[in-house]
Amino acid sequence: MTRKDRPNLYSRHQNKRALQKKQRAKEKGTHNKLPTVMETDLQHEDDLPTSDELIGQIAGKRAGHYAVLHNGVVYRCDLDLPTASTLKPRAAVAVVGDKVRFRITTDEQGTVEAFLARQNCLARLRGDSTRFSLLQQQQQVVAANIDLAVIVASAASPKFHPSLIDRYLIICQAGNVRPLICLNKADLTDYRDPVLKRCEGELQIPVIETSNVTGSGLDRLKDAIRGQTVVLVGNSGVGKSLTVPAGVKTVVYSKTKRNRIQCFPIP
Repeated sequence: MTRKDRPNLYSRHQNKRALQKKQRAKEKGTHNKLPTVMETDLQHEDDLPTSDELIGQIAGKRAGHYAVLHNGVVYRCDLDLPTASTLKPRAAVAVVGDKVRFRITTDEQGTVEAFLARQNCLARLRGDSTRFSLLQQQQQVVAANIDLAVIVASAASPKFHPSLIDRYLIICQAGNVRPLICLNKADLTDYRDPVLKRCEGELQIPVIETSNVTGSGLDRLKDAIRGQTVVLVGNSGVGKSLTVPAGVKTVVYSKTKRNRIQCFPIP
């Protein structure tokens, strides 16, 4: 078989039948998801709400409804039908941290009337299932309206990965989110990777060493993030949940077991 007679693998995965099959698979997997939000559907926080409307922040998502946080109380809110009818498909999905206008219907229940524009966000590129796809990478927003991103890494157990620090710093810069590095489990080893010194010296990024065993550095971390909306990012096992101190306004962080994002108040 000559080179000219060989089948073109790229064209085989780009034919009309293959693309239609991929589109059907995507529609099948998204028919149970919450409605999506276009940028043209977003309103601004400066727009005055009506007398019975409140401004809240999405604290979590479950099948068919949002958990909206307002003044320390979480309301179970469904999407208003007129609002849902204006939403367009194939757009950015509402994520934890998004601000919404909602109306309370009963005790701890309500309806979402509108979505507000995002100030910033944390997003990552999600690759497609096949390397021959037309849509090889898509942006996936995981959290929005963040004051500070705390990059939690461990000095040991699990091993410190400097490339992961660089990756999160790039994500923060792309999303216009201010970063802070928290080196947890600092009592396990005296070795410090040179990337930490470079971040603190050249890039002027704060680096705080903490230990949940000795308690060192936790007060400094508390002062750095008090009264702000914070997202904690990092590998599984670095101690994100144990590093959260009291006095934080709102914390958004990633659940390690199910990789869910949720938002909750800290007393």
